[in-house]
Parts: sequence; structure tokens; C-alpha cells
Amino acid sequence: MMSQLLTDSSAARASRSSASGSYVERAPAAFPVRWATVGSFLAADVAAIALVCMVALGVLALAPESYSGLVLQVTGPIALLLVSAFALSGLYQVNSVHPALEMKRAALLTATVSATFGLGLYVFAPSVPGLLVVTATVGGLALLVLPLVRGLFRVCCARCSWWGVPTVVISSAEAVDEVMETLQRWPELGLKPVGVVQPGPREEINGVPVIGHELLALPEVRRRGITHAVIASPDLTHRELSHRVQRFRRFFTQVSVIPAGPDIPAIWTSGNSWDGLTGFDRSEQNLQFTAAGKRVLDLLITSVVLLLLAPLWITIAVLLKRESDGPILFRQERMGQHGRLFTLYKFRTMHEDAEERLEEVLESDPALKEEYETYHKLKDDPRVTGVGEILRATSLDELPQLLNVLKGDMSLVGPRAYVPGERDKMNGHAATILQSHPGVTGLWQVAGRNELTFEERVRTDVHYNQNWSFWMDLYILVRTVPVVVTGEGAC
Repeated sequence: MMSQLLTDSSAARASRSSASGSYVERAPAAFPVRWATVGSFLAADVAAIALVCMVALGVLALAPESYSGLVLQVTGPIALLLVSAFALSGLYQVNSVHPALEMKRAALLTATVSATFGLGLYVFAPSVPGLLVVTATVGGLALLVLPLVRGLFRVCCARCSWWGVPTVVISSAEAVDEVMETLQRWPELGLKPVGVVQPGPREEINGVPVIGHELLALPEVRRRGITHAVIASPDLTHRELSHRVQRFRRFFTQVSVIPAGPDIPAIWTSGNSWDGLTGFDRSEQNLQFTAAGKRVLDLLITSVVLLLLAPLWITIAVLLKRESDGPILFRQERMGQHGRLFTLYKFRTMHEDAEERLEEVLESDPALKEEYETYHKLKDDPRVTGVGEILRATSLDELPQLLNVLKGDMSLVGPRAYVPGERDKMNGHAATILQSHPGVTGLWQVAGRNELTFEERVRTDVHYNQNWSFWMDLYILVRTVPVVVTGEGAC
């Protein structure tokens, strides 16, 4: 019996070793991926600076004097200073970073470099006419454009096979599925899973191969140049987790710990550290100041978008009227900030007798009834018109919500606008979610939209409110662009 056990154990170890070797051969080499990712950061900054230069030339062309020569003279030195500052601050390093924090850091560095350059010109070249005007224009545009372009490049490149940091996920069986789903849902975090360390019978998780036991796999993985690891083991005590992190530092240059659990729907939390303690800082005074700035931003962006898209509104209205009877706008009562009820506007996407059709369909098809109870939506909804399907796929049905933003009922970014009947189904989180104005877009929309269950949407909205910041809103706006263009999660 003992001999048989030893034989079985040896065979198991050989199998694990074989699986590990097979994985290592398939794992991407970290070195070329690292330089490709750095190249995308640099390309984003070069594109942003070129855009700044072109816009500055266009704006200053309206001035009574010609400043085109000065624009080129000023943009060059500022560009060199910005690239140098970004490099010294680590913005060209291939590390996992919260995207909103990266945008904030880029904006602060751009403001510092532009202000320092302008001060230097004021001191050493005060007599050159128009120089400070040009510097202020270029610096102001750079402050706006660089963080936005960086964020957009990160989103667009994140799903490419050559982008990101090859990462090994070391997780318990209870947490591994959630961690893998989160990392793959948010690839712009920079952590690209290429292997999972998790003892058990599974051969792959979410398309990523399971390496097996860490003692057999990790030395070979590290030899291949994979320098990052993510640990998610909620069953471990703090002391056990600390020892484990220390052990893994022999193999990896960066080890990240993810607090896995049902209340963490996304790795979207930025903490503050002080005096050796790590936690989350929420100052009500800062929140009130930021909320005022958010309202100003809502009004500015909404007003411009409404003017630019006026011809599109007219076209949609004509198509809706020609296709089916009913009003152009769909009106529905929703819960706003502090639970105050308001009327939400959308372009009508359903037939006029939609509720009767829904009741009939749910009664005749148990599968659709179960889907509706889980998601509170139907992917193949028989109530939707032909024009309505196009509007939903392109998110154009949401455009009239900009009127709600102007009225102050909604914000551009915020939690989902829930109907009053959903309050009892929000698992006691209604008070947290209703602290802020609902948004036309939000974390729930860019995290999967209609592919999320109702419970997942609620948890995501709670997460948004607990970690809200101006930079988080700005990044969600940036991430909304490709989501709308590709129709990701729409139904």
C-alpha cells in the first residue's frame, strides 16, 4: 500500500511538473511586452502634445497678431520637460497602477511643468511680446489633453496581447474565479494574467492555464522573466499572508495583494498611507468642493454636447415617429439623490403596448422569466422596435438624459438610476447608493453594463460611492467612449 502511494505521489508530481513546463513554454516573454507597453505610453504623450500644438495654433490664429512661430518654439521645450518629468516620476514604468490615479499624476505634473516654464520665461524673457500668452495657452491645453489622451490610449491598448504586465495569480479556490474575472474585466490596470497557481483538478480558469503547485512552478516562471504576482487568499490571517508575501518576493519583484470578496466587484480603490497605516480618507469638506466642481463640469459638457448633437436628435425623432406609434421620449419615474423621485427621459425604444407584451412573454417562457428576474432586463426583448435596437446598441437612447443633467436630477457620471420598485431588492444598500445623483454613465456601465446581474450592479454602485473622486469620474468618462463605440454590454 505504501509503495502504491509513493508511486501515485511521484506520478502526480511528474504530472504537475509537466503541466508547469507546458505552461512556461506558452507564457509570453515579459521583456518585449514590457517595451511595447512603454512605447504605448510614449506614443500617447507624443500624440497628446501634437494635438495640443494643433489646437493652440487654431485658437491663437484668431488673435490679431500671428503667434504660430512662438507656439512651435514653446511647445518643443514644454514637451521635452514633460517627457522628462513623466519618466522621472515613473509614468513610463510598466507597473500596475490605478488608471484614475495615473491621470491625476499626469495632470499635476503637467501643471507643475507648465507653471515652472512660464515663471522662467517671465523672469528671463519678460520683453518678448505674446510669449506668456502662448505659454499659458499651450500649458492649459496640455493640462486638459494629456491626461485624457493617456487614459484613452490605456483603454484602447489594454486588450491587446502585447500590452500590460504578464502576471501570475496565486489564489485560493474560493477567490480565484472572482479575481480572474476582475483582472480580465479591467485590463487597463496593467495586470495580464498568464498563469494561475492553485492546487486542484482544474486545468484552466477563464482561459488562463493552471500551473499547479507553487513549489514546482514558481522558480521556472520567474526564470522566464515574469516579475509580477497577485495574491488573493481571504482565508489567510494577516500574519500568514505577510509570511506568504515575503516568501514570494524571492521570485517576483512586485507582489500585489487583492482583498477578494463579494463586496469587491472591481479593483478600483485607492488608499492613503500615513505613519505606517493604510486606509481610506474621505473628507466631507473636500467632497463638497469636488461636488461643486462636478456640477460645473456637468453643465459645461452637457451644454456643448446638446448643441453639437441637435441634428442627430431631430433625425432620431423622425425615425421613431415613422416606424411606430407612440411618443418620441420615454418617461419613467426614478430615484435620485436622497431617494427624491424624478422623471427620467430616454428615446422610446419599445412598442407602445410594451408592458402587455412583457407580461405575455414572461408567462409563456420560464427561461425568459428567470432571465428577467436575474438581470431586470431581456437581451432579446420582443418589445423593442427596429430603431430601438439600434438606439440601444449605440446607447443613443440615453441621450435625452442630458436634459436630466441640466435640470440637476442626474450627473454625467454616477450610480445607476433605480426605479422605486427596486429599492427593496438593493440588499440594504439603497441609503449608500442614493447619497449621490445617478449618472448617465457610471462604473456599472463600463464594468459590464447589462452583462452584470442586478446584484452585481448594486455592489458596483456601492463601490463607486465609497471610492468616488473627480479623477475616477474623468476616467469613467474616458472609458465610456470605447464602450459606446463598440456596444460592449449593450442589449
